[in-house]
Amino acid sequence: MIKKSHDSNKLLQLSDNEQRILGLLEKSSTPLDLSKLCTIPRPTIYITLEKLQRRGLAIKKKREKKYYWEKHTEEQAESAISDLQQKLLNKHARHMKKTVIKNKAEVVIYKGEKAIFNLFSELIGKHAGQRMITIQGDQSGDAWEKVFSMTNINAINKKIKDKRMITELITSKRWFEKQRHQFGIEWAKDFEGRSMRVQNIDHEYLDTSGQIFIFQDRIFLVSMSEEVFIEIKNPHISKLLVLLSRFIQDHSNGMDANALLRELIKDQKPLK
Repeated sequence: MIKKSHDSNKLLQLSDNEQRILGLLEKSSTPLDLSKLCTIPRPTIYITLEKLQRRGLAIKKKREKKYYWEKHTEEQAESAISDLQQKLLNKHARHMKKTVIKNKAEVVIYKGEKAIFNLFSELIGKHAGQRMITIQGDQSGDAWEKVFSMTNINAINKKIKDKRMITELITSKRWFEKQRHQFGIEWAKDFEGRSMRVQNIDHEYLDTSGQIFIFQDRIFLVSMSEEVFIEIKNPHISKLLVLLSRFIQDHSNGMDANALLRELIKDQKPLK
């Protein structure tokens, strides 16, 4: 319960005074009652209570010509938090949308070049030295090139290597040749050494620009052609995708992608 409250406070960006007053607010309290329990001046307590009321976290009642404040019930507070989340997200609707489904299951949509680049940079930083599985559609490179410059694409690949992420890739063998042909030698140099394990399956199963990124604690469905990262926060869906990727890895051909990339780097001629 404490962790849940802490997470909510962090999400709502409550000030120190707001957190303290909310923590002290009993079933029915007056500003005078609260001033006896903390060092916050009474005028500040009045202002803070009004802010909590506007946020839907407290309710103001009048009894015997006195005003009392009460903390909302857990259900009321969760509803208020959800409403406020949506308002905050609507301010940045072009970049991110969140839908809370049930029991902490969520769908978060990141849209647009800036939102996606910032998200991916954050993911790499937070998962340094950890595992990342990618299921890569054959046309994904075309989609990335339409959104990002080659400088940004190479920077992402280099950062993944610098952070020593344990990356596992599921793609078709022809994907590497196509990327080298499309993005050139510098792309191949930055990608070489990035993937620890690569499994290749027939092109017919990857004839798409879509991708799936699987981190230890986060799952993303990706359509770069629409500049969209869709994060699924659901343990059952996450487990299913992890198991499916493991099945593919166990029933497909492994390849030494780094050796292939080194060959492609040596071959300076344009690929046909």
